[in-house]
Amino acid sequence: MSPLSRRSVLLGAGAAVFAAGSPALAAPNVDWSVKVVQSTMARHTPSTLGGWGYTRGLYLYGQYLVYKRTGTQSYFTYIKQWVDRFIDSKGKISNSFTNLDAMRSGQLLPILHRETGQQRYKTAADKIRNRFNSYPRTSDGGMFHATSKVGQLWADGVYMAQPFIADYAKQYNQTYGFDESTPNMAAYFAHLKETNGLLYHAYDADGSESWAKNPGRHSAYHWARAIGWFGMAAIDILEVLPATHPRRQALIDMIKHLAAGYQRFQDPATGRW
Repeated sequence: MSPLSRRSVLLGAGAAVFAAGSPALAAPNVDWSVKVVQSTMARHTPSTLGGWGYTRGLYLYGQYLVYKRTGTQSYFTYIKQWVDRFIDSKGKISNSFTNLDAMRSGQLLPILHRETGQQRYKTAADKIRNRFNSYPRTSDGGMFHATSKVGQLWADGVYMAQPFIADYAKQYNQTYGFDESTPNMAAYFAHLKETNGLLYHAYDADGSESWAKNPGRHSAYHWARAIGWFGMAAIDILEVLPATHPRRQALIDMIKHLAAGYQRFQDPATGRW
């Protein structure tokens, strides 16, 4: 299976889990990715889907992968119409990007520039790219989850920003995005990894948070969604990272660590965690 097909089918995996307990829904040979897209488009127009944020950006990126696999033009048109709510004719986007969550939807901008050729999408993407120049970081280079969360690294944060800047680097031939995303992954991983193959949810550099009163200055809990997103961030970056990049093997090692954790905590009977 190609990387595109593999990632697009992930969109339907969640729907398949929910349907597994229902004989009426668990029909064989159902393309759950398509069903999720069709269901969402039937329930929401682009104007009622919701505001700019990581949840919509994550979903619509999945819808784009389904569009690329199926060629159904209406899927792409829907994505474009949603993004156009936030980007004007000059490419202005009214967002200060003070947290990593706000950057997730930005991954749609280089895609739309590539698909349509309209410069305004690159102009908007450039605003996010340039935000990295002054975005605050820990002493070892990890981007704060939010400017208001000083010194804090949250495992889910890497999926919000690092695939965007890696994709941007590939599309616009700028090595900065490769050299920025990979050290961030390493910084987060160093502070959040656990020997059982999982990740802690968050780290606080100075240990001032009530949940960080331990030698590792990390939270006590493993958040499944954040762990999954960290793994997908590593995979998405690897798909665009040059084969000769010096940090490539480090990303592969992170995935191996997580794969062992996923397997350790997976129920062999149902495949669920």
